[in-house]
Amino acid sequence: MDRLIDVENLTLQFRTDEGLITAVDNVSFSLDRGEVMGLVGESGSGKSVTAKALMHLNATNAVYAPESRITLHTDSGSIDVLSLSRAADLKVVRGGAISMIFQEPMASFAPSISIGKQMIEQLQLHGDMSKAQAREISIEMLDRVGISDPSSRVDQYAFELSGGMRQRAMIAMALSTKPRLLIADEPTTALDVTIQAQVLDLMKELVDEFNMGIVFITHDLGVVAQTADKV
Repeated sequence: MDRLIDVENLTLQFRTDEGLITAVDNVSFSLDRGEVMGLVGESGSGKSVTAKALMHLNATNAVYAPESRITLHTDSGSIDVLSLSRAADLKVVRGGAISMIFQEPMASFAPSISIGKQMIEQLQLHGDMSKAQAREISIEMLDRVGISDPSSRVDQYAFELSGGMRQRAMIAMALSTKPRLLIADEPTTALDVTIQAQVLDLMKELVDEFNMGIVFITHDLGVVAQTADKV
């Protein structure tokens, strides 16, 4: 197997008016390419905070313990994620090698910008391509996640799509940069059971196709039983 990421002794506290609050306490795990890992726990147990740490996305009041290590393995070498601070350096873990699907698609899309425009902007930010090429890839990815008539949907806004469609559009956006690691934060919670099953099948297909790793965050053990290689 091809190692993708190593998390060692991740301890994370938040600085608050009441002092330091521990959100994650000494968590270690590793993930290979093509592997799906379930991260399970009740609300408030630190799942999302752990996942955001992989992209160095936690708020500025987050304090990482000195022994905490997150190592991302890429084709051009290993990256010590927690040592990154400049925006230019962080691009590799924020939408480059790592993408994240958030729980609520409406909060992830800017309401006044079309879905396509947001996808195109992201692709141009992370890759060297023209607007036309980026648009073509965006349409292809929308099609890939089962959105009908993608060439006209690409110009629609998030509020014009149903919940299931929005979730698919968000998955398409996360996957369009061909990340090595996809973090899925409760991606099926807001969906009905039929759409949920379709989204899970889609994610399994994509793991096989792109040989990526997935960290699947959920509190639903049924979903984990269907999708995860380890928990």
